Amino acid sequence: MAHIEKTQSERYVLLVEGQDDQHVVYHICDRRPELPDFFIREMKGIDSLLESVQAMLKTPRLQALGILIDANSDPTARWNQVKCSLPQEGLKLPKNIPPGGLVIDTPDRPRVGVWMMPDNVSSGELEDFVAKMIPGHDPIWRRAKQYIDQIPDEERKFKENKELSAKVYAWLATRKEPKKMGLAIKAGGLDISNQLCQSFVKWLAKLFAKSTTSPAAARPALGLYDTEQVHGLPPEKR
Repeated sequence: MAHIEKTQSERYVLLVEGQDDQHVVYHICDRRPELPDFFIREMKGIDSLLESVQAMLKTPRLQALGILIDANSDPTARWNQVKCSLPQEGLKLPKNIPPGGLVIDTPDRPRVGVWMMPDNVSSGELEDFVAKMIPGHDPIWRRAKQYIDQIPDEERKFKENKELSAKVYAWLATRKEPKKMGLAIKAGGLDISNQLCQSFVKWLAKLFAKSTTSPAAARPALGLYDTEQVHGLPPEKR
């Protein structure tokens, strides 16, 4: 069973923008017990997340740091933001993030990984990633999409780029017990076997594979980071 242990996992940390990201990743891992342990830290927004990166990389004993963000409407601009948040020395960053996500191993430094929702290439966000997990044969998914499509433009309360998100939440609202995205994974309503989710799982496995050496321990402690707020999900949300 996948789980997140504070004493072990402070060395392996995944930064995410919000609670929905945290819940989705947690429950994917719960369904994939072979994945290594790591912390999921909710950063309450993209700005806070990116501003914390360099301080996190100076945390003593840190072995690996993952960055999970939404591409939103401009993947290139978002990737450039991420590159600016990372140390400019010692990291060889590609011009574009690879389709399978980025993982960089550098001697005497923590491993660094970046995944840009939904697929590192397209515009979009977490909900676009989750939409791929809804079984294609699900008749309610077809009806949920039709329902949103039939709302006249003048009556729509959501932005144009949030249309797929609206369809995902319409589908979630039809569950036997309407749930958040993460809990829908736990209940088995969302399928984690699709190609995109499997690619994400491989990225997590590569990023948080346990090291036999301790590069972070070999570095001098350049500064402390508030690790008390680094956390997995509390029991009542699992």
